[in-house]
Amino acid sequence: AKMASLGEMAGSIAHEINNPLAIINFKTDMIRNRVAEGSIEPVQIESALMDIKNTAKRIAKIVKGLRHFSRNSDGDPMEIVPFNKILEETVQLCDQRFRNSGIGLHVNYSRDDVIECRPIQISQILMNLLNNAFDAVSSMEERWVKVDIAADEHSLKIRVIDSGHGIPVGIVDKLMEPFFTTKDVGQGTGLGLSISNGVAMAHRGRIAYELYKGNTSFILDLPKKQHPVHIQSA
Repeated sequence: AKMASLGEMAGSIAHEINNPLAIINFKTDMIRNRVAEGSIEPVQIESALMDIKNTAKRIAKIVKGLRHFSRNSDGDPMEIVPFNKILEETVQLCDQRFRNSGIGLHVNYSRDDVIECRPIQISQILMNLLNNAFDAVSSMEERWVKVDIAADEHSLKIRVIDSGHGIPVGIVDKLMEPFFTTKDVGQGTGLGLSISNGVAMAHRGRIAYELYKGNTSFILDLPKKQHPVHIQSA
């Protein structure tokens, strides 16, 4: 499931990196040409170099996020991390894909909640839900995906909503089954949602489907804290 997500993102990530590379090439050519002409001031050189530095940082951030997302995190300890950091890094990896396809991606979250989790695994769940929503609306006239987050003292409810109008009642109960997919042959293994739900359950959470205000919605319900496992002595 993770490799499928990476494959779907590959073209968009390449585009996301190529754009800043084009900026760097343009700025370096501009500096070289104007130095040769003797028509550039030191302050202009400094400004162009700062643009290049900031653009290089943007590329490094994208690559770092991709490396984190792609590595095996099964043995990672639980960490207490800001949830908005996980969300921001995940959205950054897929944002270009949505924009390239003309699909609106809207995130409604401005809180500073922290969560105890394996951050990479939560990012992988979010990516799977976003990719599923992308595929579901890609051929529709009205195309958008929203991420809406509600929180209380103990839990986070991350709702990924898309412009679709729900899933047929007859297949709702099968959504979490391994190898069940509503996608065309060759477009999905049916493992992504099943594996994601397993990861959520390992975090004492779950994924659930619901029809939300007439639109397709999946909820990732996660506790903010993980209780330690107590092993009883014999």
